[in-house]
Amino acid sequence: MRFTFLLAIVAVIGFSRPAAAQSNTGRFWQEISNDAISIPENAVREFEPDAYTSFELDYEGMRVYLTTAPREWTEEGYKKPLHLEVPQADGTMETFAVVETPLVSEHLRQKYPLIRSYTGYAIRETSKKITITVSPDWGFKAAIRRTDHGVEYIEPVARGQNKVYMVYDRVAYPAKLRHPELRTTTDFPVTIGQLKETKTDRATVKHI
Repeated sequence: MRFTFLLAIVAVIGFSRPAAAQSNTGRFWQEISNDAISIPENAVREFEPDAYTSFELDYEGMRVYLTTAPREWTEEGYKKPLHLEVPQADGTMETFAVVETPLVSEHLRQKYPLIRSYTGYAIRETSKKITITVSPDWGFKAAIRRTDHGVEYIEPVARGQNKVYMVYDRVAYPAKLRHPELRTTTDFPVTIGQLKETKTDRATVKHI
């Protein structure tokens, strides 16, 4: 009788827990050396962090994989978020559970199917959060907010291409281009003139 009762409790607990997230983590990244970066001739490198890790991304594979993420505030989003592996500034990989998080009306979402946004949390450290946007114009962009209040960014190394990416800590944004009151890369306007004035001894980027 006691054994039957214990089995009933286990069954209830098992069914009450969220179902496992999708198991495929979507491995689309390949680390490369900073000196091996090669970008198209028409791509524009707007800035180079003081320290960063470089990766090549199968952008189309990533984009298609992300379309399978469930929507936020749905039962499927709660029970089966999409597992996605992304690189961190130190070169290691972290797996996040992500859901689609639309930032526009459904009409605009349907009108621009190649532009999507996602949010999620790290599987091993749920207080670590990620926000992601994908677009054919700016590629894959992500911000990872750590528990120590640090922020890391994943961005294309140059505008006009979506194959090669840099992953860097916020503190590695070039000091000479940083306004003391601004904290995110989207707040840092950079001009070609500024880049020429702040030329440093960094990796040589090859144009193809």
